[in-house]
Amino acid sequence: MVFVDSPLFAVFLSIYVFVAGAFFGSFLNVVGMRIPRGESIIFPGSHCDLCKRPLMFYELIPILSYGFLRGTCRTCGGRVSAKHVVFETLAGVLALYTLWHEPTWTLRSEWWLFWGLLLVTSSTDLEAMIVPNVISYPSAALFLLICVVLHPRSISDALLGMAVGFLLITGIHLLSKGKMGLGDAKLYLSIGIVLGPYGTLFSLIAASMLGTLIGYSLRFSGRLKPRQAIPFVPFIAGGVFLTSLVGSPVIDWYLHLLHVSPQ
Repeated sequence: MVFVDSPLFAVFLSIYVFVAGAFFGSFLNVVGMRIPRGESIIFPGSHCDLCKRPLMFYELIPILSYGFLRGTCRTCGGRVSAKHVVFETLAGVLALYTLWHEPTWTLRSEWWLFWGLLLVTSSTDLEAMIVPNVISYPSAALFLLICVVLHPRSISDALLGMAVGFLLITGIHLLSKGKMGLGDAKLYLSIGIVLGPYGTLFSLIAASMLGTLIGYSLRFSGRLKPRQAIPFVPFIAGGVFLTSLVGSPVIDWYLHLLHVSPQ
């Protein structure tokens, strides 16, 4: 889908969006690491977690700084987690994907915020296996407000999506006796608003399949101990991406088989 006539401008815009996304992803990862620790997301500024030295501006360039410094602190030589560069790259790729995948600036803006929510909650889940209420509840309110004001989809679809996502995860939480946390259910309030009921269900199925596949792979490789819990939000984010990528045609095909209208 092309919305500009000049190829040169399209290239410039793509580079700009990727770089902006990478910087945003770097910030979101820091937020996701600090909130579970009870730290301010503003003060102190970015610093080495080991020697606490404040980082210079050239050490904060997403992706490039990690490569130039070979993943180490230039002062103490301590290893810098590869999670930083992974999140920066993912954020840039998702920002660029959204730019060319979504047809309007309203949808692009909403999805950029949505990816930000999934990235920051993936970070908190990887850091401490939690989805903080301070993130999930305001995010749900924000996406519902966007739906009411900008009308990217019908209010009924948004509300039904919220109900489907929250109730399904809550049911799994009860049946699993707490093995799946309610934080995931609260996150699915926002997911339900953005994806609607069918997309929400598709994303949960896709996330479960990804979690099962990767979980068993880690188990068989010995990197995951028996009964060891693993963060599920990254799989939810993967399920949402698959929904964005192929969800609509698959859902339409399946509903056609059932003779059900998706609308």
